Amino acid sequence: GSDLFFKEPIAEEWLDKNTEIAAAKAAPEYNYGAVGNNTETEYPNGGTPEEGSGAVEGGNFEPSAAHADIPGLMESRAADIAATEAKMGTGGSINMMTAKHFSLMAGTKAVAFDSGVMVPNGRKVFKGYEVREGKAVPVYTYVSNYESKDTSGSVPFGDVHVSAATKFRVVTGSGGVSIKSAGETNINTTGRLMLGGAEVAVGGSNKSNTGRITMVSDTDLYMEAGTITARNAPNINDIADNTHTFITPQAVFTGNLHVAGDLIVQGEIIANGDIRAGGPGGVSLLKHTHNVTGVESGSSTRTSQKPN
Repeated sequence: GSDLFFKEPIAEEWLDKNTEIAAAKAAPEYNYGAVGNNTETEYPNGGTPEEGSGAVEGGNFEPSAAHADIPGLMESRAADIAATEAKMGTGGSINMMTAKHFSLMAGTKAVAFDSGVMVPNGRKVFKGYEVREGKAVPVYTYVSNYESKDTSGSVPFGDVHVSAATKFRVVTGSGGVSIKSAGETNINTTGRLMLGGAEVAVGGSNKSNTGRITMVSDTDLYMEAGTITARNAPNINDIADNTHTFITPQAVFTGNLHVAGDLIVQGEIIANGDIRAGGPGGVSLLKHTHNVTGVESGSSTRTSQKPN
């Protein structure tokens, strides 16, 4: 390529001239409000969302004006962009190929200093409730926590840096892809991160069995399975600040169920065992007795008091 590519801001100039075209291509197909994930370009909202939820899905929106004539926009910018591309020269590509193996190394061996520490009892978490004297008492426990440490930042050798201005693609055969690191491994994107395969396995563990998996979402976390979704742990906590709703044909609890608040039932309550008011030592609904007064011979008239 032209040596001007390294002396003048040709790349920045080309990107600036193509920004409007890229924004038009990235705009929503309909005129519902949106924000670009990198440039934070704001696209206007000119429609009516779905009544009730306020969601775009189910609403009424017109096609976006940005999509109306992208070819025309590109044609109007073509001459100005061509002037910048003329400065780039021709060529500029590097092709490397080998019939067998290709090895790229920096340094003589991997530096395996500890890149962090796992603290087995690092975080206090809510474990669940224990019923004591008829009241639900919160119980807490601890879980592990990872603390990152920079131990290899000052090593003066061993770095490999690969930078691609647009796309970076790795294709392999059935031998697969293996990435192994003695330190942290970061895969970050401002776009969509897709993980797919015949089976996707995510595990958090280390030699001391103090591994941890954390999933955090700014808005919602959605899980769907074609057959079954299962969670298996000694303690499972679902915490909601507002309404926690399960929609299911039937829920089965194989252990005890303690409700700390009110119990509101729309249908019938069917109990195969006893029902007691006031806890285990309280009044039995099935076996309690009444003090009866005012009973006369041949008459069904009676006066009852509260159950004993």
